[in-house]
Amino acid sequence: MSIRFFSVVLFFLISAVLGPAVSYSKLYLFHIALVSLIFSYFYLYGPHLPVIKTATKSHVFFIVMFLWYLVTVIWAPNKIYAFQYLFYILCGMAIVYSMVYFVDDCARQRLIFKALGFVFILEIMFSLLEAFTTFRLPISPFSTYASSFGRSTHLDEYDPQIINVLLSMPTGFQWNPNNLAVTMTMILPYFLFHKNFLKSILGTISIFAIIITTSSRGALIGGIIAVCIWGIAFSWKRFLVIFLSLIIVCCVYVTGPYMLSHAFESEDKRVTAILGTYDALKLYLSDDPSITGSIGARKELIRNGLDALMNTGGWGVGGGCSKSVQEEMGTVDGMTSMHNFFVEVFVEAGIVFGILFIIWYISIMIHLYLISMRTTISEIKYYASATSVSLLSFSVASISCSSVIYLLPMWLMFGFACVTINNYYLKKF
Repeated sequence: MSIRFFSVVLFFLISAVLGPAVSYSKLYLFHIALVSLIFSYFYLYGPHLPVIKTATKSHVFFIVMFLWYLVTVIWAPNKIYAFQYLFYILCGMAIVYSMVYFVDDCARQRLIFKALGFVFILEIMFSLLEAFTTFRLPISPFSTYASSFGRSTHLDEYDPQIINVLLSMPTGFQWNPNNLAVTMTMILPYFLFHKNFLKSILGTISIFAIIITTSSRGALIGGIIAVCIWGIAFSWKRFLVIFLSLIIVCCVYVTGPYMLSHAFESEDKRVTAILGTYDALKLYLSDDPSITGSIGARKELIRNGLDALMNTGGWGVGGGCSKSVQEEMGTVDGMTSMHNFFVEVFVEAGIVFGILFIIWYISIMIHLYLISMRTTISEIKYYASATSVSLLSFSVASISCSSVIYLLPMWLMFGFACVTINNYYLKKF
């Protein structure tokens, strides 16, 4: 593969990190980069895909996924939603397959990792600025310039108090605070496992600061799980230092607003929301149907979706059509998305495919963990261990989002996992 074409691949993957941050309305830089990638490949190499040797067929699952969702279009009640969902899957597959086919040795994987890592660090910096200053990225839904990019924020629909809270929440490159928080949870393990301890601790604290200021309780739980699993399975000494540092930082940040509230009658509403994480988790896991609020709404969405799944005999309502199910039943507090990705897969693609997806997901996670235990190559060990924990923490954090099917960093995580497994077995380092 020519250096020129690899540059196109690199540009495409970087655009996946940027996502909606560089866009006009629904047109992303990512879409332009995808078209550029396709035309560049056909221009240079013709209509045939490159012939490469892969150690596993883990990436083939996404072809199965696309084909099954294509079949579900037949009975999908809303064909527009179904084809839109197929488009999302195709975009995700483009990310995964561009990595599997063109990041086929450790040298290229290292280059990709450094490039994407640099962009993610920029996102962390911008997010911290958004969280603790009046700075706002122009494309942010809470920016006064959002309308210049074909976006509508609908802030005028909320009470002034809620608007003040929203305006203090970071969105980074992901447009939505919850999407940002989940993205931060995914990249957290790469800081935890970093060999430079200073970078590790600074990155970890920065990510938790961003998660807390988004008030994303699911992402916070996912982040805590990542730190605990990392400590128990990989590094007790570092775990104790980072855990104590997080406790100190959180105590200062959390108690500070309450101390100020007594003196100035003000407090940080973002912190107030995040303090209820434990109670929210108990309510989420409870079978009490009388629960109200955000947790109650999410549970009702899930109940509606599972009822619709049973009505199809377990075949699923069709890609993207969990939204149409909610619309028919009446929106739940204005929400129609499932707000739980793994339940969404079952509801839309059916019980059989849902089970296959869970098996695939767990097998990739375990595969990476075993590689991290067996390999003597420090670079592969780092990629495998961090990605395995990233997959685990994401599985919990993803419940914060309305849907993650078009959260492009998720597809980068899947692609990076497949590449790491292939490069380990083929000894491409």
